[in-house]
Amino acid sequence: DPETGIDERSIIEIGFGLRRAHTNRLANAGPWLTGDTGEVLQKLSSHLRQLPLGEDLSTVPEADLTKACEEVRSIFSAFESISGIFDLMFSRGAFGFSIFANVIRELGPQDQAMMLLFWRMFRSWGLGPNIDQLLEVAHQWHQVWLPLFQGLEQLRNEVPVTAEVLAPKQMGLALRWKLTMKWVLEMAHQFAQDPDVKAFFTSHPELIKAIEASNNDLFTDG
Repeated sequence: DPETGIDERSIIEIGFGLRRAHTNRLANAGPWLTGDTGEVLQKLSSHLRQLPLGEDLSTVPEADLTKACEEVRSIFSAFESISGIFDLMFSRGAFGFSIFANVIRELGPQDQAMMLLFWRMFRSWGLGPNIDQLLEVAHQWHQVWLPLFQGLEQLRNEVPVTAEVLAPKQMGLALRWKLTMKWVLEMAHQFAQDPDVKAFFTSHPELIKAIEASNNDLFTDG
């Protein structure tokens, strides 16, 4: 629209809450949405015209469908839990995740089947490497970061001395700003000498492993 400047791309981004995906960032990492969504929509439309959803479904081995189902479930589960934690840390809608997470929660059986078809279609377009990267991120989230965030939340609730430093908003600031993260780490080092904190970690060795696994990857340069 020449008068308003609104096109299909803008409508999609507004409707799916993706505006903040262009600007929100963590530490030195840039926004996760940097490409032209209009170009993506054009490619999607073109591919759908050439191969409608489910056209080859009758020839797909059951093992392939089962694998695709497991992959979609892993991605959706990670996306939903990331959104919930980020909403607490940064505010609702941060990074453009909230609306997608709501859609995932409200998917019915027919919607889930459609997402499964889309997932298979993406691989058929040669996007397998991209999908595998997403799956690796989801795996790392489930194995490392989610247990870490859950463990720190439990520590905050059970050991009052850590409540301020480990508050969700404070952790959100730490994830975005290195100086805040430095302060949080310094305070955490001091808390490590607290008897209640020591007792907590003694009873939760899995949290120590999660902290070691995270290895501060989000805050290293390059």
